Amino acid sequence: MQLTETAGLVVVEMPGNPHVAGSTAMLDRGHVDHLALEAPTPAVLDELRRRLVTAGASDGTVNDYGPMLSVYFVDPDGMGCEVCWIRDRSFAGFHPPEVFTGALADLGPAD
Repeated sequence: MQLTETAGLVVVEMPGNPHVAGSTAMLDRGHVDHLALEAPTPAVLDELRRRLVTAGASDGTVNDYGPMLSVYFVDPDGMGCEVCWIRDRSFAGFHPPEVFTGALADLGPAD
């Protein structure tokens, strides 16, 4: 679901998921799988990657999905999150993640 030009929400129903019951207590951990934040440039993604590694929140691996590169991290509450740089907003050629071995500094701005 496209919320704005640069924000979206992916809603997935997982029949048979053992965690579907969850807690009904107000402000108790809910069912958000993960949060993804967008880095506006490859340089910003690289800086955030460096800071996340320094904080011990990420191993620093850059995942290449084709039109998007991302770095996964764990937030202070233990939830998996990612920061992404979208290099092709059409998302053409999206594929399972491969480790990106190039230099983020060598990449240009998004299309």
